[in-house]
Amino acid sequence: MKTKILFAFLSLSLLVASAEAQNYVFKVLGAKGRITVNNLPVKVGSQVAANQVIKIVGANAYLNLSHKSLKRVIELTQPGAYKVQELENQIKLSNEASLEDKYYDWVTDKIMNDKDMKISSRTRFRHMNKTGSVVRGHNIVTTSLVVKENKTHILGEKCLIRWELVEDSPFKKDLSAYKVIFYNIAEDIIHEQVVSQEAIEIDFSQGKLAQENMLLMKIVPLDKNGKYLVSPKSIDGEMLAKLDEQKRKEIMQDLNRIRNGKNNNTAFGKLLEARFLEEHELYGEAMYAYENALKLSFEAETYSKLYDYFYERIFVNKEAGKSDN
Repeated sequence: MKTKILFAFLSLSLLVASAEAQNYVFKVLGAKGRITVNNLPVKVGSQVAANQVIKIVGANAYLNLSHKSLKRVIELTQPGAYKVQELENQIKLSNEASLEDKYYDWVTDKIMNDKDMKISSRTRFRHMNKTGSVVRGHNIVTTSLVVKENKTHILGEKCLIRWELVEDSPFKKDLSAYKVIFYNIAEDIIHEQVVSQEAIEIDFSQGKLAQENMLLMKIVPLDKNGKYLVSPKSIDGEMLAKLDEQKRKEIMQDLNRIRNGKNNNTAFGKLLEARFLEEHELYGEAMYAYENALKLSFEAETYSKLYDYFYERIFVNKEAGKSDN
């Protein structure tokens, strides 16, 4: 008799769990930290039902929930208990269709159909470096710029540019910092900046940079006294070209629609922005958006993987003549 009762109880539990799974309202797209749903740990792909409660404990936690039918996400970062039904009611209040929907589908598909990593976040730049696709002329660094017809196209906003000394560089032992120098077409210096890391965030909409449509960038290594380890005159540099005004206006119109949309100012929203910029081959701006997505999500694993896939598509597949869009 006890066995029959236990069997009936287990069967009922399975039916309840199955019903809840079928009636879920959210799916987990990203999670980091101490997070539970009805006291069970969550992971990417977990389904969350309307009658459940989410608990976040501690700082630097991040949870990204995607609604099953509304193309909308909600992000949680603050400790506390959250009723799922109340979260769903919040997003139902503003569910207008938008340009974001197209990029929403791409991002969620990439997250939910994860694949084995070909490159890790710790080695993504080194893998790019080995492709050799960005080494030209008398430059002493390889950069993250993607060059077409001897120049890199930029939108003229904030960009992230990374680099690394070429292999077997004679400057490594004396290197202390870098000076990044921007010239106009008359070869006048219009902006220079010293950085200790092999990366720079630069806003091309500010100061003299905003006044130029063509820019030459040179990255020069410095010693501990701030002196050049090599003369800037001996470096070819990289040419950056802003889009023409009409093209820029068209892109900015759509980009602002994404930025002002229903997922604005969130980690997920930055992923949508990054994908849009990548689609328009504005890779420096896309990298900046990806990096911001990582910061806002406290470097959640799924977001880091999407950033890795970006590097794979741009710097690995392009070298092999492939596409993964």
